[in-house]
Amino acid sequence: MSRDRTPIDLLVFDLDDTLYPEREYAFSGFEAVAVAYTDLLGPPSRTAARLKEIFDSGNRTRCFNQLLTERGHEVRANLVGRMVETYRAHRPRIALHVDARECLTLWRRRVKTAVLSDGYLLAQQNKVAALRLTGTVDAVVLTDQWGREFWKPHPRGFELLQERFALRADLCAYVSDNASKDFVAPNALGWITIQAKRPGGTYEHESAPSGGQPRHAVDDLRDLARLLVPSKR
Repeated sequence: MSRDRTPIDLLVFDLDDTLYPEREYAFSGFEAVAVAYTDLLGPPSRTAARLKEIFDSGNRTRCFNQLLTERGHEVRANLVGRMVETYRAHRPRIALHVDARECLTLWRRRVKTAVLSDGYLLAQQNKVAALRLTGTVDAVVLTDQWGREFWKPHPRGFELLQERFALRADLCAYVSDNASKDFVAPNALGWITIQAKRPGGTYEHESAPSGGQPRHAVDDLRDLARLLVPSKR
């Protein structure tokens, strides 16, 4: 059976909508904003519930703008900016997907494991802390530490991990959800790429650019065991 699987020494995961549901993070952030702006927006429970409704309606990038308009407030850039900062800085209440928790437990005993994620640095750091990933994987790389220009599809994060563990590219695998940008760099480097197809995920319907198609796809991270096997080097 192992002959049908690809040997690896490093298994790297994206964060949002791969290891945990990003929708859960958004809702946690809405609750933080609702509490912080009670004087302006009214009862926190009502405010958070409405923000969730706006999010689920498909307006995922201008939730605060829409809410302010509905509540009869002027949509001022500095006010929206402060709300966004509250959202990004909050301590999230999030949890790993069940399959992600089991997958990390299994693979950390067999190969090197890591997380590689884009996103605003403080927000991503808070997510890593909430999910207790620092003690779960061998390395965490958050690309915003170098600036947004180094977010995927820039290869720097992948190159850093490959160099850190001194591995050939063909012994490295990357698992992520966003086909629009996440697999371009690891494909070019020669990594194994696998899409985690999460129903309802933020990037569920994104298509891959030329050179960005994942080699494999799974609906459950426990199925990685059907595709990969620790190398015997």
